[in-house]
Amino acid sequence: MDRAERLGANVVFRGAHLDPTDGTRYRGATLNEWLRGYAVLRRVANEAIETGSDAAARHLVRLDRTVLIERLCAAGVSDQGARSFIDGATYRAGSIDLFDTPLVRQGEHELLLIGPAAANTDGGRTLLSNLPNLGASLDHKGALFENEVVAFFNNIGLNCYNPTRTILGETYQYDALVPWGKKLFLLECKNTAPSNLNPKIALDFHQRRVEDIRQVKRLVAGMRRHPALLTDDGGPDPTKLTIVPILLYAMPLARRGTEDGVYSADWSMIQRFFERADLGIDSEFSTGEGREPLVHRQVTKRIWAGDRPSPEDLIRAVEDPWALQLAVASTRFSWSYTSIAPYQMARSPDYVTTPLSRSEVSKLYGLDEKRWGDELRHTENRAAAIRKRNVDRAVLLATRRFRRASRT
Repeated sequence: MDRAERLGANVVFRGAHLDPTDGTRYRGATLNEWLRGYAVLRRVANEAIETGSDAAARHLVRLDRTVLIERLCAAGVSDQGARSFIDGATYRAGSIDLFDTPLVRQGEHELLLIGPAAANTDGGRTLLSNLPNLGASLDHKGALFENEVVAFFNNIGLNCYNPTRTILGETYQYDALVPWGKKLFLLECKNTAPSNLNPKIALDFHQRRVEDIRQVKRLVAGMRRHPALLTDDGGPDPTKLTIVPILLYAMPLARRGTEDGVYSADWSMIQRFFERADLGIDSEFSTGEGREPLVHRQVTKRIWAGDRPSPEDLIRAVEDPWALQLAVASTRFSWSYTSIAPYQMARSPDYVTTPLSRSEVSKLYGLDEKRWGDELRHTENRAAAIRKRNVDRAVLLATRRFRRASRT
């Protein structure tokens, strides 16, 4: 398993709270086999890019289906899993793009691998976004996510409650209730996967969100009518606190403001909020081989108003998520052009995410670009001076050893 595959596995199994030892087959292959399949295609594509004799050979790789099955099996994929993976990774009507399905069928036994797509495919994120398409229901994994959330808040010193009560024939089940200051955060945990641009899944996701919001509002009303739901577990009286309802997703999702009074946030953002008081960009400068680099940190945004996080800080974070701010700033509208016949081209709209320049980051966060650049140059000069001292010291020691050896 190479580094890219390890990172992909971490994205899938931690992001979706799935068990990596689960042998359940999704469209014929286990999740580990899907990950390994994308890793094999990435390796084949990179081999062709490195060794191809011309542009066509480097970017369009002809594969015999039987040979590809054998290579997948040699990498630890079962025969059934290999055949299922190839079918699932082959482009067809309804496929989203070539990154998900970089194989093109050329005949009964021949496949064409689109090298640039396969070489740049992030197997973990591709698989994570495709879980709904594979028929992977995450509803039964909710308890794992809920337990993680409860344990997290308890471990950082914020009491977290998850009561379930039936009152007057109505059952109220709370995933996580976090009293903090004068606020009571009601977290409704969801493992629902985003749509990955599939219209049907997008509609299902939206309809489920509507139901989820209705459920959260019911829980809020129940808490206000029956404060014993929390006080019976030793918690504070919820009628004396401001209730902050949040739909908390295990997978990445960000929305500004509230929807019918309910916030939306993802778990990675909540965890990051409690890690440190600011966001920033770290730039490393080498001080020599095997030595710790010098790190310059440019703070881009304070997410805590003071030295410690507060309930108001968290509300501001979910009100206007920083990840969404960055995504909006780095997304560009562009046109894609494709030749479809002699003297004919087709044009389609697209959205492209591009890294922000230092100037753009400075403008986004209101930073002093000149001061930032001066600090980077100063840190770079310090690192260069350290490297020079290290080289001079190494030369001096080598010279001394040489002289001692000469005398003997």
